[in-house]
Amino acid sequence: RIDEDLDIENVIDYCTVLESLICENESELKFKFALRTSLLVEMPDMTKKEVFEFLKNVYKIRSNLVHGSDVSLQMFSSEHANTIFYLKNIWTSVFLIFLYSTLF
Repeated sequence: RIDEDLDIENVIDYCTVLESLICENESELKFKFALRTSLLVEMPDMTKKEVFEFLKNVYKIRSNLVHGSDVSLQMFSSEHANTIFYLKNIWTSVFLIFLYSTLF
């Protein structure tokens, strides 16, 4: 399905940009990616812990996609239809924080 391919590309793209903004060349990237990002963003219907767990899961999927591991595409099922929506909102929030911080 075409939408599934686009969703996969979006996960990789959003995570790559977030990783470049949040993490330097460090160890424990998944943990630091999830922790730092979850501390930066406010999601109206998710706690900080839920954002953290969500990002750890998404980063694991991103890593499997990028490194060629077999990935279950369950996250793109109707049950997980909000995954891309949440990831895009988190990405937008972090991007605006960094953009704003460079302007002032």
